[in-house]
Amino acid sequence: MASAAKSNHSVHFDGDEADIGETLNRIKTHKGVVGIIVLTQDGVVLKSTLDDETASSYGLLVHDLVRRSRLGIRDFDPSNDLSFLRIRTKKHEIMVAPDRDYLLIVIQNPNSENGQYEPLRLRTRPETADDDGDKSAL
Repeated sequence: MASAAKSNHSVHFDGDEADIGETLNRIKTHKGVVGIIVLTQDGVVLKSTLDDETASSYGLLVHDLVRRSRLGIRDFDPSNDLSFLRIRTKKHEIMVAPDRDYLLIVIQNPNSENGQYEPLRLRTRPETADDDGDKSAL
């Protein structure tokens, strides 16, 4: 499974770096947005508005979910592909726009009022005897 770690080398995006920054800044201003992550198709975090640990964890899980979703869709119709993925939980909504080379992940709080910002942090959960150590399962 690919690691979702920050890349130490410069990666060239298709398009102007300033345009990409403007686009990410525009997305950040939407009501309820708590985080944005840009991944390579290999799961490497290129840009993020979250702390490194949170971005890597979300990146790893979402990358795996997108890979599995694509496989499932292609099982039904080999000529089809995943174009957008939206996951709603009690607290957040995770929207994923896969592209040929990148994955754009936007995490928002759909219950936020008046643009109230809620920092997104990983909750560390204690290991239990029932845990099998598989953190890739959603």
